[in-house]
Amino acid sequence: GNVADGLTQLESVVTNVSVQVQNSPSPLLSRSFKEKYDEDGYFIIPAAFKAEEIDEMAEIVNKYILDNGPLLRPYAFHRNLGGWYAADIMSDPKLKPVFDKTHRNKALRKALGEVFGGPNYRFFKRNELNIDRSVGWHRDAMGGALKRYQWLDDWSVQPDQSKYRVLNVAVYFEDHSGADNNALTVRPGSQVSATATSEPVALHPAKGDIVIFDCRITHRGQDPKN
Repeated sequence: GNVADGLTQLESVVTNVSVQVQNSPSPLLSRSFKEKYDEDGYFIIPAAFKAEEIDEMAEIVNKYILDNGPLLRPYAFHRNLGGWYAADIMSDPKLKPVFDKTHRNKALRKALGEVFGGPNYRFFKRNELNIDRSVGWHRDAMGGALKRYQWLDDWSVQPDQSKYRVLNVAVYFEDHSGADNNALTVRPGSQVSATATSEPVALHPAKGDIVIFDCRITHRGQDPKN
């Protein structure tokens, strides 16, 4: 059946705060999370965590960084683009409270239930910590030697006629709502095929927001200039 990817990317980026107010309502705001996911390949859950919850989680992560800084990789994709990166952080018991809070988050559970049509999903043990990290355009797919572990094509229909449903869950610990402080840029709709593309859209999640996006969507990390 359908499977959700529990990639919990914990982003921490120093930004300037500048909130833009939209005067006229957008018709996109009336779409459900599932409609946004099916059409665009991503959506944002605003204020999924309260400020005090994020502060508690950030304190745990900050201590982890201070204790394990030398073990974190100060690059992305073997290029010196800055930032820190750590993989498989869920296996560290010191960070378990962060993942427990994320997995139990009611707003996240409700959104995933809407996308999957109920509780028919699970979290994979794939998880990363990204700090001030810049990554170029890519899709989150198994490549190279890892490709042999994937027996279904990313755009195939499964034998039970269910569609591919592997999602990334990104929790933001700091504010990216300023116009010049993008956190993630995506090409909406590019998840529908290996060749689909569109004009890029920069996302500006606020502190406590969750961004959910299809693993196949073309996306990149924050702009190195920011």
